[in-house]
Amino acid sequence: MADNAPVLSKALRTPPHNIDAERALLGAILLKPELMHDVSVIVYPESFYADKHRAIYKAIMEIFTKGDPIDLLSVTTRLKINSQLERIGGASYIAELSETVPAAGNGNYYAELVQSRAVLRGLIEAADDIAELEETLIASDMGAAAAARISAALADQRFSKENGGTEAREALAV
Repeated sequence: MADNAPVLSKALRTPPHNIDAERALLGAILLKPELMHDVSVIVYPESFYADKHRAIYKAIMEIFTKGDPIDLLSVTTRLKINSQLERIGGASYIAELSETVPAAGNGNYYAELVQSRAVLRGLIEAADDIAELEETLIASDMGAAAAARISAALADQRFSKENGGTEAREALAV
């Protein structure tokens, strides 16, 4: 029962994120597309916590890398081509992003907020991986110790048919 506690708490944890910063960043980019020159080296699609924001940013990145203009029409068109427009809430959601941005000039600040949360999520994921690796290593150490005991028992020829293999059971006891 205690073994399930870490898995349960891991599943119940909400990873660090800032949805408002994600929305503000996307809105700022729509209003000031030149922000992409700086933002594109700081933030990646995986930096976004919300799937729909990730899809929107990916569409913006595709437009940006082609050198096409970034605006409401180009982003909604790209999302439609990618079969993502309805999944993210339609063109109205894209329009809402540009209408609700606090200050488009703060796009780099919003990018740093988004990326800092992504870094924290990455650190937590790495820590979880290390914890799982530790559990695996402990289990393999226990297996190695059991194998060593069996090897020693075999070398000592303690597994004789006459004594019913009691030494084998003792060697396998962990």
